[in-house]
Amino acid sequence: MTKDQLIEVEVKVRIEEDDLPQILKKLGDLNAIFIEKVQQRDLYFNSPERDFAVTDEALRLREIIEEHENEKKEDNYILSWKGPKFFEKDIDKTREEIKIKIKDFDKTKKIFENLGFTPVETVEKERKIYKLGDIELTIDLVRGIDGHFIELETSAFSIEEVEKKKQELLELLYKINVDVRRCERRAYLDILLNKKRK
Repeated sequence: MTKDQLIEVEVKVRIEEDDLPQILKKLGDLNAIFIEKVQQRDLYFNSPERDFAVTDEALRLREIIEEHENEKKEDNYILSWKGPKFFEKDIDKTREEIKIKIKDFDKTKKIFENLGFTPVETVEKERKIYKLGDIELTIDLVRGIDGHFIELETSAFSIEEVEKKKQELLELLYKINVDVRRCERRAYLDILLNKKRK
């Protein structure tokens, strides 16, 4: 696998807003580094040949707006494909991911539409990004979904590495007093679509 073709090892947990101060204090005690606060706009597509909801894939076009900038940079647009989750009934969301930086959001969207791909939904969120070793931790507030979420993510270069990396994520959750029983395997897209169907 190349650096752009990795196994994404991820755990996501829903948290209460009242728990945030304690979590942030624990992160500080662990010397986690605050990277930035961003706004993300994620446009998801479905394929004309197969239903990604059935195959558990995702094709996402992401726009990242950095809080301190008025102009968007070239690398603020990312196209990602995510494969099906490796473990059907586990708490994590481990899956293959391929991503590339792109220069133009609207033109890329138009290319996919011309090829028959259908825009499904846009997910917008405010994301605070922290770094602790090779683990990226984010605190997310997603428009249209109640509550906050914590996502812990790292990468593995082989399936043999996955279990070790997953344990590192779970240990970090324990250290910051986050209840792993509240893990959420669904993508924000799935949560949002399910809420709209009700």
